[in-house]
Amino acid sequence: MLFNVIVFCGAKCGSMTLNKTFEHSLHIHNNITMKLNYPELKFQSVEELILSQNVCYVIDSYRDLIERSISSLFQNIQEHIGEDYANIDNKLINLFLSKVYDLENYHPLDEIYPILKDIPFESKYIIHKEKGKTFIKLRFKDIEHWAEYLSEIFNTPITLIAENLTDNKEYADKYREFKKNVKITQEMFDFYTTHPLFIKYNSQSEQEEYKHYWSEKIVTNDYFNDVEFTRIPNDFNIDAYKNNNEDLNEMNEFELKYHYQFYGYKEKRNYLANV
Repeated sequence: MLFNVIVFCGAKCGSMTLNKTFEHSLHIHNNITMKLNYPELKFQSVEELILSQNVCYVIDSYRDLIERSISSLFQNIQEHIGEDYANIDNKLINLFLSKVYDLENYHPLDEIYPILKDIPFESKYIIHKEKGKTFIKLRFKDIEHWAEYLSEIFNTPITLIAENLTDNKEYADKYREFKKNVKITQEMFDFYTTHPLFIKYNSQSEQEEYKHYWSEKIVTNDYFNDVEFTRIPNDFNIDAYKNNNEDLNEMNEFELKYHYQFYGYKEKRNYLANV
């Protein structure tokens, strides 16, 4: 099967908008989503899929990590925080974010084609052509210009069709409130602002502006001292915790532990085997 456009990028980077814009394009985050969303495809990996195409465009988007992490947290907030998230103190959600600040930090296209890591970003976008494939790297912060950039690349007028917007989500009000007052730790700040991709995709002036904005939101760990959470008990059985609580079945080991620390212990959730 041949596809003209494959949208292959990490979550919360505008991939749904790109997928909606290019009719009949594939929308993939990794090998797992490819197999789940397109079971008719018989490829074992996204790399195999791309290699099978004679001519195609593969589009990726980079998003600065603080905004991406917050967006990801809220996209999956019921899984992370629980169904009653709207009534949870934002400070508790903020503490959770400070523990999982590298929640969305994968760039699958770069892993398959490392050469893309080495191509400098100078302006607008990165474009790399190889064996009939055209690889395009956009910046999420330029989304208002994507129609212009893509029209230039494809040499035809393209109208961007927005999709999966936060304003249309049920958590939109909570998300806006949280973003307005969110705090970060020094550890988070250092991680985000020294990340190689942050440096690559932001000019010196953009980096300084970004650092200035977020430096004013830095707090010490003492800021969270009044937030209630507990330590993992010595007899905590992670498999039992997952099996005893069906609503947590999709969580990984890391998420299960944090769920208990922040919420499960207050909800008196069972974590012992044979309960």
